[in-house]
Amino acid sequence: PRRLGSAIVMGAAVSAMHYTGMAAANFIPAPPPDLIHAVSISALGNDAIGIVTLIVLAAAMVTSSVDRQAAVEVQRLNQELERRVLERTSQLTAANAALGETEERFRRLVEALPDAIFVVREERIVFVNPSAVRLLAAQRAEQIVGKELSEIIHPDSLASIRRRMRDSSQTGVASPPMEHVLVALDGSSVEIESASIPILWKGSPAIEAIARDIRERKRAEATLQEYEKA
Repeated sequence: PRRLGSAIVMGAAVSAMHYTGMAAANFIPAPPPDLIHAVSISALGNDAIGIVTLIVLAAAMVTSSVDRQAAVEVQRLNQELERRVLERTSQLTAANAALGETEERFRRLVEALPDAIFVVREERIVFVNPSAVRLLAAQRAEQIVGKELSEIIHPDSLASIRRRMRDSSQTGVASPPMEHVLVALDGSSVEIESASIPILWKGSPAIEAIARDIRERKRAEATLQEYEKA
């Protein structure tokens, strides 16, 4: 409709200019003009002008038709793209919801575990569960998160723990349980049995260490040994 309206306006404007020019022209008697240098157009030239004009009009019509078809195709592609985007968005929304549910279940499981969980990245603690907070005699996780390994591990155990974490990171295999000693926030020594496994923590490589308090077991073993000696 816009193109049709434009064509009508342009046609009316051209016709108005033509007839306005004709009405404004004045002719007065004069001697015959000197047409020596004038260019005459033959009948073939007139036909050629007409043919070229028709060709230009036909080309314009074809171009307009192709342009309309291209516009329709672009619109179809845009609609298809929008449909795919909506489908993908729906899939991602469902996946995020499922991931959120999985993370919530994992969080609850980690918080309910009786064993302590430490997540270590570049020898710095980035996460602990409530059992780890209690194991180190802390009041809240923020007192532990951010500390270096050397701040919570007894010097006698630090080298072996570092070696186990390094081996686990390089091999991608969980380390076997071993006994170590931690240093609680109150300065007391905490005997533990721990194992570590490499994980991804927020997109970066990290180590998850699972530690179990073995102080009661150690005391029981010592009591048994004393009883056997007696």
